Amino acid sequence: MSTHRAVLSFSIELKEWSTPTLVILLSSRQHYRMLFFQQAYVQGSLALSNAETERLEGWWMGKRVEREFVDQTRWNDVIGRENLALIESEPERFVVDAAGFNSWSNKLLDLLGDVSGKRILEFGSGRGEFSVELARRGASVTGLEIGPELVKLAGRVAEVNGVSDCFFRQGSITALPFADQEFDAVVGNAILHHLPTQGVVAAVSEAHRTLADGGTAFFVEPFENSRLFDFAQNLVPVGSPDDPLSYRPSWLQRSAWRHYLDNAEDRTLSDAEMRRAAAPFSAVKFDYHGCLARLNRVVPGEFAHRTFAAMDTYLTHERSPVRRFGQVGLVTCSK
Repeated sequence: MSTHRAVLSFSIELKEWSTPTLVILLSSRQHYRMLFFQQAYVQGSLALSNAETERLEGWWMGKRVEREFVDQTRWNDVIGRENLALIESEPERFVVDAAGFNSWSNKLLDLLGDVSGKRILEFGSGRGEFSVELARRGASVTGLEIGPELVKLAGRVAEVNGVSDCFFRQGSITALPFADQEFDAVVGNAILHHLPTQGVVAAVSEAHRTLADGGTAFFVEPFENSRLFDFAQNLVPVGSPDDPLSYRPSWLQRSAWRHYLDNAEDRTLSDAEMRRAAAPFSAVKFDYHGCLARLNRVVPGEFAHRTFAAMDTYLTHERSPVRRFGQVGLVTCSK
């Protein structure tokens, strides 16, 4: 298909949308890329119908967000099954120490504060370390995980660490097997971005349903509120092709990029999407990190990375006009 025909066919499709949209389009045979559209949409001030929203969000570097991400088996196989064997031979490696948590996990611990006696649900509990730490601090914790081997592993991690009020169940966060108002807090660290748009709406709605009045849900997720940043950072390959679990090709490598998209099991979110999903909550707050951290992939050196981190402290400050362009967001939803 020629570039002329590609633009013509897409322009016809755009006429079905009720709101004018600015588009810069590249074409490679039948593959199209939307690189930029009205910033008002990303900020949540552009009114679109549900159908228009689904279609518009689908043109995010070619990744169709309404597609179900059904293949999450590598988490269960690689992390669950392999570590189940390891924990029996080397249980000392699974002793939980919050000092080894990443910055976002520690941020969540700070926000949760005194958890003694609180009922907490963790979305996507993984190996169970965060749930175990919460139980160690006095909370009654339930971890929900989709992989059966991960559920078994998390249970063994709780046993190794000697915590009792910490339980793990297999299930989906889009259809929680819990009663209304059963928890005081819900936490999820890098979980929602494994779901398509409708899955995020369902999961956040379920968090609201199972939270007691006055409860809070916390979600840490990758965000991308700039089509320009998304386009630019995907120009540079990340990782090695020898490690398919962490490799991401450049979108200029058309065949490799299409293979990457076809096998993707996650994506980035936007403010607009999270605000719509969190509509049942009485208040929603966003905190961000990592505007210049994107450059770590293209500018090597510890000094450069420390400099970017220091500058990001100011760029993502609460009053910064560019804070929302951070690539990681902490969303606090109050019921």
